[in-house]
Amino acid sequence: MHPALLVLALFLHVAAGFLVAVGGLIMPAWAVAVLGAVWVGLLVVIVLKRRQPRWAFLMPLVSIMLWFAAAFLGDAYLKWTA
Repeated sequence: MHPALLVLALFLHVAAGFLVAVGGLIMPAWAVAVLGAVWVGLLVVIVLKRRQPRWAFLMPLVSIMLWFAAAFLGDAYLKWTA
């Protein structure tokens, strides 16, 4: 994988991490901690799979999808409010 593509994938993952960090505005602390741990786990996958570009670009997408799923399901079933 070209180093510039890996840097781009890491930049996208950091942007997704910002979304996880500000999730504390609408989610309880335990949910933000769980999503943060998942985000770190996905970062480890990016680093370990850095030679396979599909994995590197898939991880930010997975992180964002999990965040939106947690926010939607938390609002619908756990009555989280902003």
